[in-house]
Order: sequence, then structure tokens, then C-alpha cells
Amino acid sequence: MTTTSFKVTSSGFIQLLEITDGKYYRRTIQPGDDLSKETPAVRSEAEKIHTPAFVATFRYNRFKDELEHIDLLTAESRAAADSDPTDEILEAKAAKMEVISAGIVSELAAVKAAMDKAG
Repeated sequence: MTTTSFKVTSSGFIQLLEITDGKYYRRTIQPGDDLSKETPAVRSEAEKIHTPAFVATFRYNRFKDELEHIDLLTAESRAAADSDPTDEILEAKAAKMEVISAGIVSELAAVKAAMDKAG
């Protein structure tokens, strides 16, 4: 038998404590996670908090923070590659960072559209 208790953090994460056969398990559900395997009580609480607008805002902020970090790494990689044009590894790293950055920009645009739609 499993007993589950949960707490909602101020940032919207749901912290679960599950006790099964006397063993304790902790895990966290973040906005946007799949809730299909959760208990009805956990799913109900998550659906109250993790509205489409809340999830879209959470994802937007997460991707925006990642993009700022990736942009910095991309600039550093590009500067290193440009300083030694014969170094194929540096060039490949810079190109990869640019692709990652473009992917995050695309994801940000999709999340922003979802935020606008959710109101």
C-alpha cells in the first residue's frame, strides 16, 4: 500500500512524499509534467495550479533563462573558433551552440504563442 502526501511550493512545483512498504520516496512534479500516472488527488491539485497560462509562463521563463546561458556559451565558442580558424573542434562546438540557440529561440516563440492564446 502506498500513502502519498504533497506540498505545493510558491513556484508551483508539487513535492510528493510517497511511503510504500515503510520506505520513503520523494519526487517533484513541475508545471507541464505528464499527470496521467498520478493519483486522482495529486492530479486534481496539479490541474488547479498548473493551468495552461501558468504552464506557458513557467516554460517561457525557463527557456528564456536557458537562452541567455546558451547565448553566452555560443559567443564564447564562436570567439574561440574565430581565434583559430584551423581548429575544427572549436568550429564544430560553435556551430552546435548556434543550433541549440536557434532551437531554444524557436521553442520560446511557440511558448509565447501559447501564453498569448491562454490569456
